[in-house]
Amino acid sequence: MKLNEIRAKRADVIKQAQAIIEKAEAETRDLTAEEIALIDGLIGKDDSDVTSQVAALDGQIARYTRVETLKAKLTEPAEGQTPAVRPSAGPKPAMKRAEYDQLGEAEKAAYVRSGGKLED
Repeated sequence: MKLNEIRAKRADVIKQAQAIIEKAEAETRDLTAEEIALIDGLIGKDDSDVTSQVAALDGQIARYTRVETLKAKLTEPAEGQTPAVRPSAGPKPAMKRAEYDQLGEAEKAAYVRSGGKLED
């Protein structure tokens, strides 16, 4: 699964939990025990709960991002070395801010280093 797919799945899980809460609010009632258990399974009881779907997806996101960061460091020059100048393949097309925000840190850095521009 690609990083942006994992992030989209995480957002969907959070939306599911929000929908349960909104339904109870619309019906002007408290959450049922079943709804609470479902929400806890989706997003966890608190930030230390590692058993939720969101926590599992956060772990995947962290691993993917860590690999991207380490991969980017492989292409960086060693301390004291001059970075190699790579010929440009021409100007990068502008990228939408929302698309840029979905990139990992290493991808963002590479995009900016290559002269990429952002559109709002």
